[in-house]
Amino acid sequence: MDKGHFVKDIAPGVPVKGLFLVRNALRGRTKNGHDFLTLSLGDCSGTVDAKVWSPLCNEFPSFPPDSVVLVDGTGDMFNEQLQVKVNALDLLAPKEVEGLDVSLFVTPPCPAPEVMFRELKALVDAECRHPKWRALLDSVFGDEGIRTRLMRRPAAKFVHHAYPGGLLEHTLSVCRTCMRMADGYPELDRQTLLVGALFHDLGKTREFEGTLSFDYSEEGDMMGHATIALEMLAPHFAAVGLEPELELHLKHLILSHHGTLEHGAVCLPKTPEAFALHFADNLDAKLATCREEYAKLKESEHRTAKVQSLGCALHRLVPTPGSRQPQTTGQAATAATAASPAPGAMPTRTATPHPAATAAPTAMPTQAARPAPIVPSPPAATSAPRAMPSPAVPPAPAASPTHAATPSPVATPAPATTPSPAVPQDRAWAPPREALRQPVRERPMQTPPPSFTSTPSSSPRPAPSKAGPTPWWEPNPSR
Repeated sequence: MDKGHFVKDIAPGVPVKGLFLVRNALRGRTKNGHDFLTLSLGDCSGTVDAKVWSPLCNEFPSFPPDSVVLVDGTGDMFNEQLQVKVNALDLLAPKEVEGLDVSLFVTPPCPAPEVMFRELKALVDAECRHPKWRALLDSVFGDEGIRTRLMRRPAAKFVHHAYPGGLLEHTLSVCRTCMRMADGYPELDRQTLLVGALFHDLGKTREFEGTLSFDYSEEGDMMGHATIALEMLAPHFAAVGLEPELELHLKHLILSHHGTLEHGAVCLPKTPEAFALHFADNLDAKLATCREEYAKLKESEHRTAKVQSLGCALHRLVPTPGSRQPQTTGQAATAATAASPAPGAMPTRTATPHPAATAAPTAMPTQAARPAPIVPSPPAATSAPRAMPSPAVPPAPAASPTHAATPSPVATPAPATTPSPAVPQDRAWAPPREALRQPVRERPMQTPPPSFTSTPSSSPRPAPSKAGPTPWWEPNPSR
C-alpha cells in the first residue's frame, strides 16, 4: 500500500490523502453540543493535528496502540496552527499494518541506539571513579530489561524526543551538558551530577508503552516517572550499600529535576547539583523542540507556527557566515564514535583532563599574584601632609617633611610596593574605617539547607583500559 502524502507536504488549502500513524486521540464537544475527535497524526517527517467531526467521529470509539489510518482531507489553519480537516477516515487492520514499512512512520534516532549507548558508557568510564557509584551503575544497567527499554522508549509523548530511542538520546545529551557545567563550575560534585543525569528519566522506561506510537502506561499515568525511578532503584541501593548521604542526594536530584512544582517536580531544587541538572534537562528539551520545529519548515519559510510548549512562534534567522551547521546529539555521538580507535573508547572531546587534575595552570591566583594596589601620587614636595581637622585643635602650620628637602624635578607616582612615607602604608589605598562600619540588615532566621557529602575523589581519574570497554553486565576487575 502506498504511503501517500507526508506531514511535511501538508499546507493550508491543499488536499491530503495518505497513511498516518495515530499517536494520540482526544474526544471533545463544542458549545453547541457537536462531538469531534482530535487526532495527532505522524510519520517520519513530523506530526500534525487532525479534526474529525460528527457524525464521522462516532464511528471510531477507540484507537488501539500502533494504529495506522488512511486519511482523506484538506490542510487548514486554526489559531496559527496547521491542521487537517478530515473528510474520510479508514482504520487499517493489524495484518495490513504488519505489511507496511515501519521506517515511514517513525522518526529514527541518529545514530543507532547501540552507538549512543557505547558513547554513554565511555563517558561514565572517563568520569565516574567512586566504587559505590560504579557498582550502582553496573547493577542497574546489568538488567537487560532496563537496557532494552532505555534504547527503545521516547523521552516524551509529544514535546521533544518523541520517538523510539529518544530517551537514550536525551539522557546522553543531558549527561554531556552536565559535565560541561562541572568544567565551568568546579564546586559541583561532578560524579553525583553525572549519576543524577543518567537516572533522572529512568522511570520513563516504564512510564510509556508501545512500539510505534506511545502512550502512558497505567503505572506511569498514576505515579509519574520520578516516583517510578526511585522504586526501580530501591533494590539496587540495598544491593550495593551506597553511602546514605549520596543516596539521599541522588533521590533529591531525581525528584526535583523538573525545577518547579507546577511543572511536575516533587520538590524544589535545593543543591547546586539539583539546579544544574534541572537547567541541563530543560535546555536539552527546549533546543530539541526548536530543532524539530525548524525541520518542518520549507526552504522559503523563516517562521514556524506557534509552538505550544514554548509559548511562541520560532524565527529562523540567517546565521553568521562561516558558522558550523547545527548538529544533533546523535550526529555528534556518531562523529565521536567514528574518531575513537576502539568501540566504547573515550571520545576525543572528553580526552581533555579535568581542571582538578591540572590545578597549577588553572588555580585561583594567590594574594601575591594579584596586581598591586594603585597608590595615589604623593603630595607636592613643599606641602605638608594633609591632616584631619579637629574642632578643638587648629590645624598645624605648613611644614615640609624632612625627606622632601630636595624635591624631584618631575613628580612621578611612587612604586606600588613602596608607598610614600607621607601617606601611612595601612591607609595608602584602604577605604576609610567609617565606611567599613555600615549597619548590617538583619534577616529572619531560616532553616539551613541540608549539607551533602561530596563523592570521594581521592583516587585519580582512571586511564582507559587497553583491553577494550567492559560491558555493563560484566564486573570490571580494575575497580
